[in-house]
Amino acid sequence: NDIERPQWLHVGNTVAEIEKAFGYLPEKLEGNGLPFTDLYRYEDTDASLVFYTDQEGTIIEIHLIENLF
Repeated sequence: NDIERPQWLHVGNTVAEIEKAFGYLPEKLEGNGLPFTDLYRYEDTDASLVFYTDQEGTIIEIHLIENLF
């Protein structure tokens, strides 16, 4: 897959650093509020890279989800 998380971007970084890493910020999707409030999803044909953030805009989880179909 072509989508990769930059080595320096990790849990504890901010939404601004996500934008810096990828050059743009995708549309914010609303989370359920606990434990995360928002998520940002970068997609390509093979996988999605999803960043879950708290209400301060800090990354609390990162998931690489492979598209199986």
